[in-house]
Amino acid sequence: MYASAFPIYSQPLTNRCRCPLQNVSKVLGNAANVLYSDPGRRFLWGITIENTETRFWFISRSHIVVSETFDFTSVRYQAIYVCSLH
Repeated sequence: MYASAFPIYSQPLTNRCRCPLQNVSKVLGNAANVLYSDPGRRFLWGITIENTETRFWFISRSHIVVSETFDFTSVRYQAIYVCSLH
């Protein structure tokens, strides 16, 4: 878990109604664990996927930047391009 550089969390459509913030809490919890356990790490990238809605995350020790929600099935080439920039 601590060696991960790009955590990805997915929530199936059936679980979507139960807790819409579940992926957010998973990304932030993982980021807190990784940044706490590795003092030399400056930032962390992440992705959350809920059905086809996707968000990119950039989490540093002082800031969190979250992209707008987008449908990864309609803009898949742009999403691959952004992932390849890392």
